[in-house]
Formats: sequence, structure tokens, C-alpha cells
Amino acid sequence: SLENMEECLLDPNAKDDNVGPQILAARKNIQRMRRSIIPLKEQLPRLIHPDDTDLIRKENMAYLVDINDHLQLAIQLLEAAREEVSAVLDLNIANNDLKRNDIMKRLTVVSTIFIPLTFIVGVWGMNFKFMPETEWEYGYTFAWIILIVTGLLTWWYLIKRKWF
Repeated sequence: SLENMEECLLDPNAKDDNVGPQILAARKNIQRMRRSIIPLKEQLPRLIHPDDTDLIRKENMAYLVDINDHLQLAIQLLEAAREEVSAVLDLNIANNDLKRNDIMKRLTVVSTIFIPLTFIVGVWGMNFKFMPETEWEYGYTFAWIILIVTGLLTWWYLIKRKWF
């Protein structure tokens, strides 16, 4: 039912892999029912108010009026269900956007941590003749310390800014 789909989409711990196809199936069912009921509703007044009064007996008119009322109610219920399906579909789209935004945020955090490291490694990877740190006894250890400190400082900055 639509209520179950909505609860599944609102529950952050629920697995909602098949909610999208269920929403589309419900939408198709509602459209199919509307296509069946609306023509009946349009044609029924011709039976209730016929030009030829001999076609339908007067005692049967009350039944036709009752059917007309039921069709009107069915159309109203279908319209309400259509609006509810639209709301659930919008909720599903919003959930997908939130998931996508969360993935983009994680990728941004990883990029933010590794961009300064890539810059440092890129500078040290250039083929200059005069780079005294490459000749030092502890140059390699010094490079690793700088890379680790830079990564940790960037990570600390992102935590301080409450990025994750």
C-alpha cells in the first residue's frame, strides 16, 4: 500500500530498493482505473436523462442515479490516491537526491584531504637540479612526516567544520 511505501521511505534504516517500481505500478493502476471509470461517468447522464423516455423504466432511474453517485465517489477517491502517489514519488526522488548528496559529500571530503598531498608530491616530483631535501639523510622520512601531518591537519579542519 502507499502508506507502507511512505513509511519505508521515511524510515532511515529501511531498505527501499523496490519502492520505486512499486510506486510506478500503483501509479499505472490508478491511471488504468481512471481510464475505465471516467467514460462511464461521462455516459451515465445520457441514461439518467434520456431523450427517449421509453428506453429505461422510471423505477430503474433511482439505481442509475445511485450508480452515478458511486462513480463520482470512485473518481474522487482515485484523485486522492493519485495525489498520494505523487507525494510518495516526490519523497522517493528526495530520498535519492539525499543519498546522492551524501555520496558527493564523501567524495568531496576525500578529495579535500588528498589535493594538498597531491600538490606536495607534485612539487617534489619535479626534476629540478637543486632540491636539497632529496640529498638529506632523513629526506624520505621528512617527506612522509609532512604528508601525514598535512593529511591529518586537513582531516582535523574538516571535522572542526563538521563536514562529517
